Amino acid sequence: MNESPVRYVAAFWRSRPGTAGSIASAWHLFSAWTMRHQPGVREMRLLRSDDDPPLFIALSTWADAEAIRAWRATPEHRAFTLDIATLCQEVSYHELTLAGERLFWAEARE
Repeated sequence: MNESPVRYVAAFWRSRPGTAGSIASAWHLFSAWTMRHQPGVREMRLLRSDDDPPLFIALSTWADAEAIRAWRATPEHRAFTLDIATLCQEVSYHELTLAGERLFWAEARE
């Protein structure tokens, strides 16, 4: 596997009843701000569980751990995490490194 400094952030949010739309709206605004203003961000995705609809997973990919630290230190990030916490029953955040990868398009060429 390619040794890469790429880092990932995963946020797991379990919404309170009636707040799913607010979570999605808040994420859309914050992700747009992040993509415009934070060096090192590569992509952001918001997923919602099909079999457990109150569960959201926000995934982002970053150039390195320093870019994540800079993002988390912004007043905008602090405000967003406080706002999300009020909409959720449970919240957890995790920084991750790639442990394995298999890509269809790469497999198809072999």
